[in-house]
This record gives sequence, structure tokens and C-alpha cells, in this order.
Amino acid sequence: MDKIYDKYAVYYDILHSDKSYSKECEFVEQMFKTFSTSLPKTVLDVGCGTGNHAIIFAKKGYEITGIDASAGMVNHAQRKAVESGLNIDFKTMDMTDIKLEKKFDACIVMFGAIGYLKSYDALRKAFIGIKNHLTEDGILIFDYWNGPAVLTLRPSTVNKDIKHNDTRILRSATPKLDFENNVCSVNYHCIVLEKNKIIDEFIEVHRLQFYFPTDIHYHLDTCGFKVIKTMPFMKAEEPIDDKNWNLITIARPKNTKT
Repeated sequence: MDKIYDKYAVYYDILHSDKSYSKECEFVEQMFKTFSTSLPKTVLDVGCGTGNHAIIFAKKGYEITGIDASAGMVNHAQRKAVESGLNIDFKTMDMTDIKLEKKFDACIVMFGAIGYLKSYDALRKAFIGIKNHLTEDGILIFDYWNGPAVLTLRPSTVNKDIKHNDTRILRSATPKLDFENNVCSVNYHCIVLEKNKIIDEFIEVHRLQFYFPTDIHYHLDTCGFKVIKTMPFMKAEEPIDDKNWNLITIARPKNTKT
């Protein structure tokens, strides 16, 4: 993500307080158990945001490293880890230029973070960088917006009214589709109130790429991955169709033993 999203980072956890991070982590852990040759011990969290998935996995005993291009997101993640008494290595780093001096048993890219990549070239750089940081039997798990569903269901304006203690945030998310480039630009207009007085107001535009499974599979294959399974997010046993807004793909490096 670009630095402009650092403003959004300040209110990120309040805005997404209704998201079930714990259930998502349980789902991913089940995917580890189902598709890994052995249960991962070290996990790279790419596009980690404010660290909500990473913190849950760390509490489960995994050794976690989290990276995000937004320094604001990483600062919040580091603070939360310290407050939780957890030793998590969070770094400000773009997913197209991953440079870490270790390899991991697993890599996760959650909450559609891969959609913030701005081109297929960037996607390929991310896949190659991830592959170079996975062990021979490592596993990659990531979710993304499903192109057929986006074009069938079409994104619409969504308004949220979130209250947290004395803070209230009014957020309007207005989408605009770019059919030529498979992009949905979402205009976020946020008004922040405390005790019914406006203390902040800002507008950010988040550019999100949506993907078609065949394209994802092709780029994984040419970047050295073997696709294990693509499924609706949080619905491992259901078939993919044009009603599944989010998909999850699981892949391994081609040099894996199995």
C-alpha cells in the first residue's frame, strides 16, 4: 500500500472491528493441517496491516514475521504486539520487493491484500519474492476478489456507522469499476467524531485489483508454484461460482517433494 493509506491506518481496527479474524485464522490453520506436508512453525504474513492475523497466530505458538508497505499500519502492529507481550518481527516492506534473511514454512496474504498490487508484473514480483522466502515444502495461502463475482454482483456504495467507546466513525465507501484493467477504485470518505463532535475527516481512494482464477493459476505456475486448490473463502467444500466474492488459493513451490 502507498503512504496515503497511513491515515486510514489510524482508524483501521475500529473500522474493521466486525471482522472475525479469529475464525479466519482457524480456517487458515485448518488449511495448514490439510495441505502442508508438515504443520508450519514459521509464517510470513505479507500485507499484515495492523497485525491482527499475526497476533492471533503468534498466540497459537507460530513464529511470525509480518510485512506491510504502510509504515502507519506497521507502527500500530508493533505497538499491539508489545502490549500483548508478543515477540513478532514487523517490518515496513513492499510485497514486490521482499528481502528477508530467512525462509518460512508458510506465507499468508490475507484480507485481499494482494489486490493492492497495481499490475500483473507486480503480482509476479510478489509471487517470486514469496517463493524465494519459502522452504522447499512451504505453502502459500492468499485470498483475493473473484473477477466473475465482481462483474456479476457489482460493488455498490456501502455506508458504515461504527461506535467504539467515545469514538464514532461514519464511513462511506463508493466504488468505481475500471473494466479494461480489472480494477475497482473505492473512494473512502470518513468522518470521525468524539462525543458527537467532528475531530477528523478524510478521503482516501484505494485501488483494488480483482482477478480471475485462471490468471492467478497461470502466474503462479510461471513463477514456480504448483496450485493445490482454489476455493471460496472460508468454504473449503463448496464449488467456485460467480457468487463467491472472495476466493482463496493454496500453492506450493514446484520443487516440493510431494
